[in-house]
Amino acid sequence: MPFPSFGHLDPDGHWRLNVAGIVRQPYAATLSKRMLIGMLGNVMQASDEERSSLRFRRRVTSFVMDGAHGLSVRCRIGSQIYQLKRRTHRNGHYFGWVAPEPRVLAELAPQAVQESGLSRLNLEVSVDSELSGTTTVELIPPRGISVVSDIDDTIKESSIRDRRELLANTFLRDFRAVSGMSAVYRSWQELGLPLHYVSSSPWQLLPWIEELLQAQQFPPGSLHLRNFRLRTHMLQKVIRFRRSGKGAAIRLLLKKFPQRRFVFVGDSGEKDLEIYRKLAGSHRSQALGIFIRDLAEHPLERERLARCRASLPDLRVETFRTAEQLREQIAELLDQELAVGR
Repeated sequence: MPFPSFGHLDPDGHWRLNVAGIVRQPYAATLSKRMLIGMLGNVMQASDEERSSLRFRRRVTSFVMDGAHGLSVRCRIGSQIYQLKRRTHRNGHYFGWVAPEPRVLAELAPQAVQESGLSRLNLEVSVDSELSGTTTVELIPPRGISVVSDIDDTIKESSIRDRRELLANTFLRDFRAVSGMSAVYRSWQELGLPLHYVSSSPWQLLPWIEELLQAQQFPPGSLHLRNFRLRTHMLQKVIRFRRSGKGAAIRLLLKKFPQRRFVFVGDSGEKDLEIYRKLAGSHRSQALGIFIRDLAEHPLERERLARCRASLPDLRVETFRTAEQLREQIAELLDQELAVGR
């Protein structure tokens, strides 16, 4: 599975494309894995019918599949093939950068070469010349405004704070989008704002997250999820692992786009406000605003909001309950930013 990613322009004037993904071995139903799946079913109090459903079996087995280690990775862009320097890690993940020749980009993404807007490239990734997959890479100009968005309980109904509901939403039910959010995100796409979906959801859920984004017509963008493997001794941490892992992905984006400004969108169910506050404080010139969905079942405490606003007095920090409120808040912020630019 290659991951939807991004490309950036280096100071030397060359585009660098991030290539990342995961390779896993076929599922082998060992006794320990069957026991682990059974334990998970017990934790979420799933019925026999739910445990035998195709949805449950597909999703849960994705968490116990072993990674394929030491495989060479190549990617194709147009007619050119590029080899990643490093092979797949022990967990099956791979990560690297490729620098396509200017003539290749001139043919496939002329807008990117001219730095006049977003361009998307199709990327074919092969592993040891036997397995292959395709994804998209978005080439993002060095200047402009970008949106970093959480997924769970920001654009996807997940119920992070309720363990049983979280597990049921993860393994037993169709993924559901937060009402109205896809239209708001499409309006940002129309303005040329690139999207980066950053979440502590595990990579194992990538196929269903992509399915949700496509079905609900969310704009394409890079996806940054978390590496996680379900093990017996980690069952009790199945909730806690989802509350971290976003900071590193966002810091990478801030580093690769030092001249862009970022809008951060999250929710009150996790530590999004604190993560964004810390990053905005250390990258003040790049932070444009923080917007937090205020969940009715876990409203944002006034003290948390006050601390954030006090530490970032010149930054727009807002909460919203509906997608329309978010649309209005972001529109006002963008109008102010464009006015300053003029």
